[in-house]
Amino acid sequence: MYFHGAGWVMGDATTHDRLVRQLAVGANATVVFVDYARAPEHRYPVAIEEAYAATCNVSEHGEEFGVDPRKAKVWPCNRRPAPFLSRH
Repeated sequence: MYFHGAGWVMGDATTHDRLVRQLAVGANATVVFVDYARAPEHRYPVAIEEAYAATCNVSEHGEEFGVDPRKAKVWPCNRRPAPFLSRH
C-alpha cells in the first residue's frame, strides 16, 4: 500500500504515478496506490479511514489483484515513501 504524503491535502494518482511505477519496478513488487479523499473538502479522519479500508480490502481480496497478502511487507519511513509491497 502506498499512501502519499502532503498532509492529506495535496497529491493524487496523477502526481504520484511515476514514483509508484518506479517503486514497483525497482522492488519487483506490486504497489497499491490509495487515492484517498483529501482535505479540506473531506475532514479528518476520512482519508485515514479510506486508507485503512483499502488496506483491509487488499489484505482480504489480494488474489483478485494478483497480490499475495501473505508476502506483504511494511517498511517504516522518515519522510520517504512507505510502500506496502508484495512480491509476485
